[in-house]
Amino acid sequence: MKNGKEICFGSTNPITICAKNNNNRLAWEENGNTYICDKDGKVVRIELYSPFEMCVERNNGKRWEEENLDCYCAPNGNEMCSYKNKPLAKCIKRNGGNTEWESEGKICRCNPEGTENCEDQI
Repeated sequence: MKNGKEICFGSTNPITICAKNNNNRLAWEENGNTYICDKDGKVVRIELYSPFEMCVERNNGKRWEEENLDCYCAPNGNEMCSYKNKPLAKCIKRNGGNTEWESEGKICRCNPEGTENCEDQI
């Protein structure tokens, strides 16, 4: 049994012959590619999406907008976003990455102009 699949040797089944010819494997990775034995016993390379391509597919494009953010897919496939409004981004960075925080019994927020606005808690 290999990878949960039973391989019976001596069979004339094309898949079995393919597996036997490939170190008793039905599927394997080689040089970053994935190969399988198909139903006809032929070795087939499976096209896998790169992390970047998966990001593009998930987000319907390389670049997109979300609320106050400009976003894009990084080469490693991660979604990267930054605030469109630079003063707002600087305010958030200045305040530990928070858009809202508590200070001296008040609730504070960064406003779109990039300044802190604090109000008494209700």
